[in-house]
Amino acid sequence: NLKKKKINVDLFINWWENQTLDKAYNYALSKFYPNTKSIGYIGFAPRNFDFHIFPTLYEVKHKIIPKKIAVIGSGYKELIKKFNKSLDVISAPSFRFNHIYKYNNKYRKSKKKRILIGLPILLSKSIELIRSLPKNIDLVFSDYEIEILIKPHPTISRDIIRKYINFNYYKNCFITTEDTYDILKKSDILISSMSSICMESIAMNIPCIVFDESIGLEYIPVPSNIDKSIWNLCKNNDEILQSIEEFFTLDIEKQKKNYNASLLVKQKYFKEVNKFNVKNFLGINN
Repeated sequence: NLKKKKINVDLFINWWENQTLDKAYNYALSKFYPNTKSIGYIGFAPRNFDFHIFPTLYEVKHKIIPKKIAVIGSGYKELIKKFNKSLDVISAPSFRFNHIYKYNNKYRKSKKKRILIGLPILLSKSIELIRSLPKNIDLVFSDYEIEILIKPHPTISRDIIRKYINFNYYKNCFITTEDTYDILKKSDILISSMSSICMESIAMNIPCIVFDESIGLEYIPVPSNIDKSIWNLCKNNDEILQSIEEFFTLDIEKQKKNYNASLLVKQKYFKEVNKFNVKNFLGINN
């Protein structure tokens, strides 16, 4: 026990998803270190139905959440306060996503197109997305030379994912474990599901197709105020095909809209990692 060893803790920051372990951390802090500053850092793009990270008054009363909650962009603050408007929610550097500030995609008229399939953390959702990919994509877009890259979530091995892909349906389809930033900036379209990669893609001005087969409650990683010129919600392979055609043939006006949408996402839903922002997050004044 740190308290018994008389170790002082001025600031406690933990990767926070409000799971049982997180609650235990913060309850212990409130009991043994009541004056310690505590911050729960949500280092990903929260989604509309991530109710477990929208703390209630009950949780505040019983001191099982941090004193402050940090999100990776100011645009997420109100979402976290859905059930409790009095929460102290701050924006903090988006440490995992600083690469979005290094690149902004330019529309390519080339007939060679690369589609990145970013699989989500849940295997069931990954399988559903793979099964919903249009099997006739090369036939429908015969004027294009299409390469499909399927990137498994880091928690799921490529060998498991390989079992669910019939490569015979596609002329050029591969599984990749290349770095997200490196592969995104070489892609023309992202297709994904309940993953932060959707917001990365939009921030880099790469059109995004969000697949969600759910009926009723839709688990969407993109805030509703983001212009739909750069992303679409699709429920089946026909809708995916329609969106691919739309994004392959963007006119000048839509290209401008998409660029502006990418700037908005960078500004509101991410925070750059620099010396000033990091020091401010840590409460260091000099």
